[in-house]
Amino acid sequence: MPDETSPPPAAANAITEEVQTGLLAVSQGGRLVPAPPGMKHTSVIRARPDIEYVAGGSYNWTASYLRALPFYVDDVTRDFGDDLYERMLLDGKVASCIHTLKMGVLAQGVSLVPAATRGDPAHSRAIELCDFCKRNLDNMIDPLDTVLYDLLDCAAFGNRVAEQIYALEGGQLVLKTLKPKPRRSVAFVVDVYTNVVGMLGLVPGQGAPILVDGMIGSPDQIPNLLPRAKFAVATFRRKDGDPRGQSILRPAYNAWNIKSQLWGQYLKYLTQFASPSVVGVTPEQAEESPQLDSNGNVVLDDNGNPVLVSPEQLLLTALLQFQNGTAAAFPHGTSVQPFQMQGDGQAFLRAFELLNREIEQAVTGQALATSEGEHQSRAASEVHQDILGLLIAHGKTTIAEMLRTDVLRPLVRYNFGPDAETLAPAVSLSETESHDFAQNATAVGALYQAGYLSPSQLVETDAMLGLPIRTEGGVQPLA
Repeated sequence: MPDETSPPPAAANAITEEVQTGLLAVSQGGRLVPAPPGMKHTSVIRARPDIEYVAGGSYNWTASYLRALPFYVDDVTRDFGDDLYERMLLDGKVASCIHTLKMGVLAQGVSLVPAATRGDPAHSRAIELCDFCKRNLDNMIDPLDTVLYDLLDCAAFGNRVAEQIYALEGGQLVLKTLKPKPRRSVAFVVDVYTNVVGMLGLVPGQGAPILVDGMIGSPDQIPNLLPRAKFAVATFRRKDGDPRGQSILRPAYNAWNIKSQLWGQYLKYLTQFASPSVVGVTPEQAEESPQLDSNGNVVLDDNGNPVLVSPEQLLLTALLQFQNGTAAAFPHGTSVQPFQMQGDGQAFLRAFELLNREIEQAVTGQALATSEGEHQSRAASEVHQDILGLLIAHGKTTIAEMLRTDVLRPLVRYNFGPDAETLAPAVSLSETESHDFAQNATAVGALYQAGYLSPSQLVETDAMLGLPIRTEGGVQPLA
């Protein structure tokens, strides 16, 4: 933190914010104390807007140091293991919700839009940079859609990190690939304000471990501390400036936990009651009989006397043998009848249905758009579809911002200099879902026929409809 005891430069003085108050006064020791009665003047509290004062996260505010954040992202991953959400993704309903979200985000593909519109003096330059970035993304070793599908797991884990690997080709620095890395191979290094200053990486051959949740003294003495710009980081729902983000699965944890415990009880129910059991009743005057071994010989006790077995025990043994075989013989007068449990476990089935609905509601914000609904109208399903569309639109925005900030802007800066960075193309994953296409296309057509849309708006219109972005020559006014 800058030293506030020294006089700030003139430029800093010019932007100093002052807060006036008549309730507090500044004592000679510099502390804020209640203003004495009858005080007529107002005291002034000053703060420079170019300085960050308040600490971020749960860090010791008395010290200024760097810290590697732990792998867990919330309370349950802290208490039950940072791989908890990976285990949750093994559940069919949880996996279905996450994969539906990921497929919805990437369904229309990725389009690049020039940063300057038609008529802007930098328009031709923006088109040149847009074409350069598009060629680069199209020629990566790993297809962009495959990489983004992996990075979208940030919704489940809070964040996903991919390393950017460049190569020099034809005098230009091109992006060869984006490689998502395992969660435990990288860790965020932040200052006391949770600003990311670098990434700890597990580098082969160096032997330097990733010491998370610990203080870092001298960054220049840590061989595996890499710059933040080396990575593309997809963070989902960042909170309090924490780069680890939040998991969309956290609200679904309780339902998933109950469901995972219920499977064992349901298996016991099926094992015991899914097939009929056999009940036997011994004759009225049945007597004890000597116990026989596996060879048919009488079993004797220590005194040489035969070991007697009750008729009920003999019948039970015979019934168990019958359960494992196909036929059995019983003494005269024995009654043997099948016992069938009534019902098909409706309590379990309804519990699973409720828990699945709770999981889907927690993850996607709705239940009808991705599951069957009982006694629900078409209008209700459309409302739920719109809610799911909002979640998908949020995912598209997250990926688009990550691509432009972490990938395209550095790519332009490396090859065309820092002045061209502002002309890095915008990223669009289309804002309209396919189920709205007919309605929106009709509205766009009517606006175009009416002459309301100008040629400069057609590129953005293509992105909104999910159509391929037209080229410069394809943008023509309506005759």
